[in-house]
Amino acid sequence: MSAAERQELKQVYLALFREGKNLRDALAAARQKFSSEPARVMLDFIAASKRGVCFDIGARKERAANQETD
Repeated sequence: MSAAERQELKQVYLALFREGKNLRDALAAARQKFSSEPARVMLDFIAASKRGVCFDIGARKERAANQETD
């Protein structure tokens, strides 16, 4: 896997789990933005999940901290 593909997967991850959108909306937006084969495989895998995926705890803590300071 090339460095560019790894970087794009990182961006997919951030788009899905760190932008504060619900997963369905985040998947739809990511499908429009990312088109490489590794990104497509990741998005298809997450979309096909019957049991869900784990969310990034760091994002939840970050949002909670931001809400406390507002």
